[in-house]
Amino acid sequence: MDNKIVKNGGLKQDDFYGVIEKSPLVSVDLIIINDHNEIILGHRNNDPAINTFFTPGSVIRKYEKVVETVKRILNDELGLNIENIESKLKFNGVFSHFYENNFKNNHFGTHYVCLSYIIRTKKDEIKIKYHKNKSDYYNQHKNIIWSPIQNIENNKNIHFYVKEMVKNLL
Repeated sequence: MDNKIVKNGGLKQDDFYGVIEKSPLVSVDLIIINDHNEIILGHRNNDPAINTFFTPGSVIRKYEKVVETVKRILNDELGLNIENIESKLKFNGVFSHFYENNFKNNHFGTHYVCLSYIIRTKKDEIKIKYHKNKSDYYNQHKNIIWSPIQNIENNKNIHFYVKEMVKNLL
């Protein structure tokens, strides 16, 4: 496949909106956990799940391999480039995420088939270079935090689907 398709980005917003209306989206969510038992969460700027803390993630673009999606998420959302990421990925499971709205309005919901992956690292190996001033397309978070995993279950600001994905780590 021609990598230019992937490197140049996904769909235009109006086309993406049409896809959301008619079909489920396949996405990747990353549970990045450090040696202090903390995970990276972003405080979301947009719907669905606006104003909640969520794991970094994105839809898989057409012709994009899962590992390419992982690299794009790490770079676009966190400013990270983790060497040999393929060897650090551990599959966590498939999760269904259903929302009553979408990124644009409340006319119809969003359905994700989410592939969840765990990346274990040392805290001092991860220096988040969060780019807040990127285009709105990538400006998904108000801020990025390390959250102790033992506090996730009882934190009302952390989205239910995050709690579901990390349940086996608690």
